[in-house]
Amino acid sequence: MESLEKDEVEIMVCPKLASLNIMYRYKYSDIKVVSKNLKTLKSYHFIHKKNADLVPIFTPISQRMKDSNEFKYIRKEYLCNLAHGKK
Repeated sequence: MESLEKDEVEIMVCPKLASLNIMYRYKYSDIKVVSKNLKTLKSYHFIHKKNADLVPIFTPISQRMKDSNEFKYIRKEYLCNLAHGKK
């Protein structure tokens, strides 16, 4: 962030959500996305071992959300809200 504020950065590579968050949070209107994703990574959900009893409950729900594209919908909704200054 300091390098951005000092105008020392020409190119920045970072996750899409992080870059959008920076752009909207700090009102950088001169930052442009210039390429598609370099790589798509899987996301993982972690449950602390003290909550191991939740795994059998969480796993099928998580799988249904993945199968129905609900995770993609939530992400898209988040990005849309971020673009409009909502949290």
